[in-house]
Amino acid sequence: MRTSNSLLLVTIILGIVTSFGTQTAGHDVKCEVKEKNTPFDNRFAVQFRTVVSCVFNEDFEITVPSKLTNPTNESVTELRMTRNKKIGFLPQDISTSFPKLRLVDAFGCAVKEITKSSFRGLTLVDKIVLDDNEIANIDENSFDDLSELRLLYLDNNRIASLPTKLFEKLENLDTLYLNGNQLQELDANLFKNNRKLALLHINENKLQTLPPAIFDGMTQMRQIWLKGNEIVDLPANVFEQCESLVDIDLSRNRIKRIEPNLLTKLGELRDISFSFNPLEFIDLTVFDGNTLLTEMFFNGVATADIRNIERVDQMKNIKGLSFHNGCIGDQFHEGNLEKLKEIVRMRCIATVKAE
Repeated sequence: MRTSNSLLLVTIILGIVTSFGTQTAGHDVKCEVKEKNTPFDNRFAVQFRTVVSCVFNEDFEITVPSKLTNPTNESVTELRMTRNKKIGFLPQDISTSFPKLRLVDAFGCAVKEITKSSFRGLTLVDKIVLDDNEIANIDENSFDDLSELRLLYLDNNRIASLPTKLFEKLENLDTLYLNGNQLQELDANLFKNNRKLALLHINENKLQTLPPAIFDGMTQMRQIWLKGNEIVDLPANVFEQCESLVDIDLSRNRIKRIEPNLLTKLGELRDISFSFNPLEFIDLTVFDGNTLLTEMFFNGVATADIRNIERVDQMKNIKGLSFHNGCIGDQFHEGNLEKLKEIVRMRCIATVKAE
């Protein structure tokens, strides 16, 4: 009797182990292939073209790492699984089923990690959307096969760090969104091979500074937004090699001083914002080399020390110098204010003295 009970117990345990092993090993998944007419602009008129997508519907679940088992279909160019919190993992071996894929869209799912197998073999993909997931871990070689990738969206995840060589093979990357994560620092070589990068948004993270050479060689960069971080100071020449830079947003940080040479080499700069920083003073000579500037934003800045205000006269293209919601001090004399009244927007000036 005792032996029989023992055998029964072993059988139950083995059953549980076997069941658990099967679950964690994953299962086969398939998506539904659909055709649709999609509008596109050919510069002369809006036309339509047929796009073949493979779609996971809103009831589909991927709760463990699973292999995509659709038969090979070279006509499929899009894989979509958007707004489905039941999808916790990207399907594996996508390229086996869809070797000509151009788009992977998993917006608004619950993906927790990106692994080496997530995008393996997807050499034609040029756009990946992974916004609003739960991604915390990304393997260093996850993007190695994505040689044609141009647009990468990783907003609103849980990413606290990025492996040094994560973007190393993405030589065609031109747009990168990393807003709303938990990044505290960036490796100096993170963008070393991304010479075509033109738009970089790392808003609403926890960055405190930037490595001095992080943007070296980025001659095609046009827009850098770093608002809503914890940046206290920036290396004096951090933007020096971004000669095409048009738009910088450094608002809502902890910057107390603008380094004299921070913007010197940026002859194409049009818009810049230092709004809602605790600036101790603003010296307009910092912008002497930025002859194409059209908009400067210092909204919410409470400093009373505005130096070299006459430099605005040399800014021939300036259309807006904004101090909305700030409390500018009393050094604005009537003469200067008269010269600036067509271009300066101010809502909070403590006092105005006559010269």
